[in-house]
Amino acid sequence: MADKDKLVAAAKIVGGVAQVISGVATATGHGLIGGYLKQHHMMAQATQLGKRSVEKGSKLFKDGLKEWNR
Repeated sequence: MADKDKLVAAAKIVGGVAQVISGVATATGHGLIGGYLKQHHMMAQATQLGKRSVEKGSKLFKDGLKEWNR
């Protein structure tokens, strides 16, 4: 695997981890979006938004890991 391919795979892994962390922060009422939703008593929406972010981040992480291991 070329260095460029490894770099792309690493970027996907890092992006996936960042998205998961962001999703957890949103779901728990932290960060910009999570804080806004918490302040307006909309934690159910924050939790759903965070869950979707975690799912997408996990998928991106797994895809990057597959590319890294090729």
